[in-house]
Amino acid sequence: MALNSSLIFASSLSSSAGAAFLRCRFPLRFTARRRTLQSLRVFSMAESSRASHRYTNRLASEHSPYLLQHAHNPVDWYPWGDEAFQNARKKGVPIFLSIGYSTCHWCHVMEMESFENEEVAKMLNEWFVSIKVNLYFVFLS
Repeated sequence: MALNSSLIFASSLSSSAGAAFLRCRFPLRFTARRRTLQSLRVFSMAESSRASHRYTNRLASEHSPYLLQHAHNPVDWYPWGDEAFQNARKKGVPIFLSIGYSTCHWCHVMEMESFENEEVAKMLNEWFVSIKVNLYFVFLS
């Protein structure tokens, strides 16, 4: 209900004030236009599961859309669970914990700039056990 009343209020403002209100209230609506490549990337996430990928990690068997987005990163991601912690103890390395959610802008930036980079992934895989957590699932469980 609050969302609808915000939109009605914004439309009753002058056009420049209404646009400024919407930019502040709904920033992704305006940044999405400028990010054509990122928009295309979102559509590519819905690709067939039969597509071949260079990398597949443990997140491929998860149910969370956010975790599935990272299932083909070169980083050897683990979902939150005993397997990850046991492996970290066995290898004697610390945990690299990445927490995000599917509509988080900066989470997608990190994926594109860091987690898809093979050099970064090599370092993470060698020196850490990397765990990816979906923030929404934390609150729902």
